[in-house]
Amino acid sequence: MTSPSSVRSHASWRVVLGLAIALASLTLPWLGLSLSPSLSAWHLTFALGAVPLVGHLTYGELIAVLVLGAAASAVRSRGKPTNTTRACGWTMVATSLLFVLTTRIMGAETLFRLSSDTAQTAIIERQILQYHFVPPTSYLGFTPDSTTSMILSALRMGWYLTAVAGALLAGRQVAPLRHPRGLITATVGVGIILAWGFATGLLADAAKSDGVAASQSGQPIVAERDFNRALALNPQLRYDSQLETKLGQAQGIQGDASALAWFSKTASPPVNTSGIAQQMLDYTQALNLAPGNPVVQDSFAVSLANDMIGTQSPVDPAAVSTLDGMAFLSFTYGHYAYEAGDDSATIESMNRVVASAHNGELQSLAFTYLALSEQRLGHLAAFRRDIVRAVGLDTQDVNGLGREVAAGLYTPGPP
Repeated sequence: MTSPSSVRSHASWRVVLGLAIALASLTLPWLGLSLSPSLSAWHLTFALGAVPLVGHLTYGELIAVLVLGAAASAVRSRGKPTNTTRACGWTMVATSLLFVLTTRIMGAETLFRLSSDTAQTAIIERQILQYHFVPPTSYLGFTPDSTTSMILSALRMGWYLTAVAGALLAGRQVAPLRHPRGLITATVGVGIILAWGFATGLLADAAKSDGVAASQSGQPIVAERDFNRALALNPQLRYDSQLETKLGQAQGIQGDASALAWFSKTASPPVNTSGIAQQMLDYTQALNLAPGNPVVQDSFAVSLANDMIGTQSPVDPAAVSTLDGMAFLSFTYGHYAYEAGDDSATIESMNRVVASAHNGELQSLAFTYLALSEQRLGHLAAFRRDIVRAVGLDTQDVNGLGREVAAGLYTPGPP
């Protein structure tokens, strides 16, 4: 039979280990992106509809408070588990699960970042890598929808460590509760906040659906009212491209020359060169009126890149420079500038990629085109330096062109 002292000793190790893992979870990414920096708990805010102030609270801040509270209680108890460490542990477990649930239902900002990163990665792959199709991911025999799969696939070590740390700290009640009424009050308060958040989030989705239906039935005034109500209930819906487009269409029909009205004009794909030019003008006008709108910026950049892939030539250098800092777009422009024989534009664009990319493989590709342009211009020292960098950054062995150039199996012809 296990003695009480051995149980207490085992439990104290769980507390120490749980606190150490919780600290690690604050420094490691929660969500991983391919072309953009990974997101830690400090970069992710709560998505709880219209609950005041909660939308400004980050998961990192909450976990840090829980770690401090559990650590203070553990110090006072000399490392033994307490009701406080137990409560902090269960809260960490609940927080990690709440993140996935609220992100799926109401987290338009995080979903926008994930889908944008996926679209940008696909654009790079269309230019360099072969097409590949990944089968739907199954979790314990269950295949979720594409949005849920996107979230689950993006989860990284920081999120998992939060759940593990919570499980280690959580456990049975270890002492009589001193203030049961206070605990009940706190539980009810948290329940009210969560109920408020989920209610407003679901009502926001319903208002958005009503707005889409009103827009399709030719009622722009009703549609705009519904979309504005949806945004009031869940401010994160400003990252929803469909809502932004439909709201812009409703505003445009009423004669409002707003940024979203201009943006909504770009929704129809162009059918010829003049259509592409008009679409670029519409995007430019929308961006001039709303320079900080992330949906407009991302859609503009993706359209520019797709237009360059379709025409296989560099398009609108002024727009590319306006959207400076989007590495996938600078790479696309530099790639087709190289194909067109414009080595100076290639070098300028690829230098921007190297400076702004957060992905080693993309930097490897950029250094390859830098080296090819430098070789074509006769800058042999720079060529050798950059092709070595290209091969060194190709840790996943996907840059076959760079390895061919480094081995002397490929040399560029005249521009």
